[in-house]
Amino acid sequence: MKYSKIIFTIIFFCLFVTSFRTVAAQDATDSSATKEALPKRIDRILKEKQPEVAGALAEISIKKRGFVGPIERVSATSLTIATHKGPLVLPLDETVKVLKSNKEISITDLSVDNLVVAIGTEIDGTFMPKYILSSGTSEKPKVRMVLLGTLTGIEKSTLTLKTRGTNETKEVTVNKSTEYQNSDGSEISLKMLGEDLTILVIATDDEDGLTATTIRSLAPLSDPKKS
Repeated sequence: MKYSKIIFTIIFFCLFVTSFRTVAAQDATDSSATKEALPKRIDRILKEKQPEVAGALAEISIKKRGFVGPIERVSATSLTIATHKGPLVLPLDETVKVLKSNKEISITDLSVDNLVVAIGTEIDGTFMPKYILSSGTSEKPKVRMVLLGTLTGIEKSTLTLKTRGTNETKEVTVNKSTEYQNSDGSEISLKMLGEDLTILVIATDDEDGLTATTIRSLAPLSDPKKS
């Protein structure tokens, strides 16, 4: 009986040691497999996140910018504007939209001295325009002119004047802001003016031509309504 207990104890001890070695070996195998799989998992995650990482880096390197200035030069492929840092050449292609009063226009509708706003992005120090906004106004100061001559033609928005001395024919645009005066400076209407009347015209001269601000008759005129 005593010998049977000793033999049983020895067998139990042997089985315990064998089981421990098997478990330890299994844990070592699992740990080794995990270490070998880790780089592959990292590579897989990096590949999956690559577009997101690239997008984030692109957002960091891309800056939204805007420049304001008058046009110095315009062509089909580029636009040069004057900025506080000097001339800026803007490359143009079919992706760039040119707008005026919220309506798309052609690049050929722009003129030198037109004031524009260029909106786009700056990538690695290079500005790429996306929108060109035109105000339609010119930064070039308007030239004020005084003309003296004979009225030879009257239209709804245009007067034709033959200048005294040089005999040049000038077309002068009139608008709602144009003031009409009698010889004494009193206000009259456009309808009171007639051909062959000698008039004095004060006008501004710009890229759109002559626009009258004041037209005064040198001969006294009477209003037919008051006669």
